[in-house]
Amino acid sequence: MWCLAQANILLTSGNLEAAIQLLKAALKIDCSPGAIAQLSLWLQEKLVTVTPLVKHLAQLEIDSGETEQNILTNLSRTIFYNKKEDFLN
Repeated sequence: MWCLAQANILLTSGNLEAAIQLLKAALKIDCSPGAIAQLSLWLQEKLVTVTPLVKHLAQLEIDSGETEQNILTNLSRTIFYNKKEDFLN
C-alpha cells in the first residue's frame, strides 16, 4: 500500500486521527486480501511507532456500515491480543 510511509510520518508526529483516515481511504481503494496482509505485516513490523494506533483501533466497536474501519479494528485486535505483553511494557 502506497500510504504506509505517509501513515508512518503521521504517526511519528502524533497525528493518530489523520493516520486512521489515510488508512481507511487506502482500504477503500484496495481492500484485497493482499493489501490487508500487507497492512497487517506493516502494523506488526512498525509496532513501536503504531502502538497508539493499534491500541486505539482495538478498542473500537464493530459497525456493520464501516467496512474499512472494521478491517482496521479486527487487524488491530488480532495484533493487540497476540502481542499484549509487548503493549504492557
